[in-house]
Amino acid sequence: MRSPDDRPSALPASSANSGRTGRVAAWLARRDVRRILFAFALFGLFWKPSNGLASALLVLCGIRNAFLPDAFRPWRSPAGFCLLAGCLVLVSASLFGFSPAGSWRDFAKLLPLAVFVSSLPGWLARGDNLSRALTGTAAVLTARLGVELCRIAAVCGSFPALLEKARHTQPYLFTHPNVSSMTALLLVFVWGAGCLRAKRPSVRCLAAGCAAFCLFFAYAMGSRGPQAAFAAVALFVPLLLLPGWKARALWALLAAVLLLPAVWAFHLRTQAPPEDMPPAARCIQRAMDALNPRFGDLATLRDLSGREVVWSHTDYLLRTQGRTWRGYGFGKRVFRKAYYENPAQRPPRMRRPVFFPHAHSYYRQIRFEGGNGALACFVLAWAAAWLGGLAAFVRRRRAFAGTGFRARLASGATEAVPLAMSALVLVYGGWDYPDALLRVLQYMVFAALLALPFRGK
Repeated sequence: MRSPDDRPSALPASSANSGRTGRVAAWLARRDVRRILFAFALFGLFWKPSNGLASALLVLCGIRNAFLPDAFRPWRSPAGFCLLAGCLVLVSASLFGFSPAGSWRDFAKLLPLAVFVSSLPGWLARGDNLSRALTGTAAVLTARLGVELCRIAAVCGSFPALLEKARHTQPYLFTHPNVSSMTALLLVFVWGAGCLRAKRPSVRCLAAGCAAFCLFFAYAMGSRGPQAAFAAVALFVPLLLLPGWKARALWALLAAVLLLPAVWAFHLRTQAPPEDMPPAARCIQRAMDALNPRFGDLATLRDLSGREVVWSHTDYLLRTQGRTWRGYGFGKRVFRKAYYENPAQRPPRMRRPVFFPHAHSYYRQIRFEGGNGALACFVLAWAAAWLGGLAAFVRRRRAFAGTGFRARLASGATEAVPLAMSALVLVYGGWDYPDALLRVLQYMVFAALLALPFRGK
């Protein structure tokens, strides 16, 4: 029988302290320090951005992930090389650009995020880190959206006023309703995949509730561009997930039946008065107005809220000043300076006083910053990353070829999320620039795409 002096509680204080320290160290090792740092980095990045603590957490998490074996292996791929080449083109264009000092300030501001994102693909490719990272990011951002919606509801005072005035109540984090709407719609794909993967009904209901809240948030904010891009992408996501060519062919037919008439009615709205439209087009337009009354605002719909002006003027600047291949340099500071303070060409007059902080198009912004060479590199990088992710998705689905319908439907759900999110951002980038938080999410989605082909290797 053990005597009382042999019990651990009877050890000296110093030994007890060292044992406690060892237990804490062992707990940290069990729970994975990298996951803890990633969680804190998410809170710092999305809950209170642009502060010193968030930057320090991003750098610390990036350095920690960089010491993993093969941490930068996913970057040694066609997508990684193309992105690196595009970044080098942007740097060289900035050194000889319109305002090198402004470009340097924007580069310096993005440096902590660059350290964080560059180390993500190697970490996301290990084990189940990708699905955990997607769920954690969605949870933090959904909570942040909930806080923003409660604040907006308190300002508006009632539910009808919320639906009417939410767009004009600017959230702090997202800087613009388009940014908040796109963020919410990107999270719908994450929570939808969570519904497919969940085995317990309670978890499935929780994920479905979060997806419904994100959809309601986007509906309340009333941003037409994010809603249109989401509808187009969401219609084609089942083509990835549905098992069997018959189910995919049937869904493709249904998607075409829904999408093509909507595009036809939208085009007619911008070209002809309602009384001259066919009855079918008027019915579709009434459905669009029920979803978002701003689809009936022809004054902003026909010129895309002034985007045609900024597109034509930036093209004119590049063409007339010999910068088609060398651009003006990286950053929104350079864009504003070149657009509004260019001694060779003043900005055109607007019917409405609209200020353009960027080119309102992801592809035109890259071309304006680095010329045609930078645009080609970034388009090739996204194409290579998307094809690599699609190949990883196909390999995952083949592993479940002989299972039941639900198992095949849920297989590859994790791989499908970065594919759908990147498609949404790139489609939306045709007529707007993924600014602020969307730019951060865009970088993280690209890192997830890079990680997909290397998962389990």
